[in-house]
Amino acid sequence: MAYSVFCGKCGAPSVDGDDVFCRKCGARLGSAVRPDSSQGPAWDRMPVTTRANSRSNWGRVILALILIVFLAWVAELGLGGKAASGPVPRPIPDYKSDTVTVPAGKLYTFSFPNIKAGNILEGYFITTGGNNDVGFRIQSPSGGYLLDLSRVTGRYDFHIVATRDGPYVLIFDNGFSVVTSKIVNLIYRAY
Repeated sequence: MAYSVFCGKCGAPSVDGDDVFCRKCGARLGSAVRPDSSQGPAWDRMPVTTRANSRSNWGRVILALILIVFLAWVAELGLGGKAASGPVPRPIPDYKSDTVTVPAGKLYTFSFPNIKAGNILEGYFITTGGNNDVGFRIQSPSGGYLLDLSRVTGRYDFHIVATRDGPYVLIFDNGFSVVTSKIVNLIYRAY
């Protein structure tokens, strides 16, 4: 195949095809083109500099693939700041709130019917009315009490880790009061 090298500046062809600089203007010669560009594959009609760049781009593509494989490996090992494997932590829900009135001489129950073993039931409550006191119990699925306080004044915080599946019940007891109702502001979450 005979190629002619043309000057990119003035367009003059080289005489023997081996020249590096144009004999007419002195500019560096850059592209080799077939005299009849309608024949042969498009690759043969590409400038020499484009062919060289295409070959060097393969190196960049291979390097990018190696980098992608390496980053995937790092993510799998957990070296990139993310957990690689194991149990996914449970999301911790926001607190919910309820305000209830416990009439004099009565109980108010607040039930959590679907607590699983290992779940957490936590929160606090604030009692107002009368002497700002109320009885407080937490009943387990077996019917026994995990916590049994005859009187709690003001604010009380609780945190229970369930030991078995089933319903857990918060009981607010105003049985010791004959006349005064109590208002209980309950802030809680179960997860």
